[in-house]
Amino acid sequence: TLYQDFFAQGYLSEDYFGRLDLTFVTLFQVMTLDNWSEVAREVMKKQPEAFIGFFVFIVFSSFFVINLVVAVICESLIEKHKSQEQELIEELQLQNQQVQRQHEEEVSKQLEKFRRKATFLGTSFRKRKQQQQQQQ
Repeated sequence: TLYQDFFAQGYLSEDYFGRLDLTFVTLFQVMTLDNWSEVAREVMKKQPEAFIGFFVFIVFSSFFVINLVVAVICESLIEKHKSQEQELIEELQLQNQQVQRQHEEEVSKQLEKFRRKATFLGTSFRKRKQQQQQQQ
């Protein structure tokens, strides 16, 4: 309603604010900075203090759009980081399983060596004992 009658009164070359849909299109045009100066200059011919409204609208809408773009970029980076983190976790788990298998194999080998030595020592100890008993 602020600039609604300007076209009918002959102050605007186009009906930028005559209906709600036209107002939305005009505000979107101003928000995207697409030829917004033409609209602002035509309105400011009739109402010079209108630059305050255009200035405030452009500052806040531009701030909103920039924040939206930054949010999308940040969200995509977060998702990428999460996927890389998940891949790294899976890789580390796989390496951990391999290390555990190698450790278990090494322990089994060491245990088998120990058993053989223990068996050999036990056998040789029994033989010596038997020899000593036979000598007595």
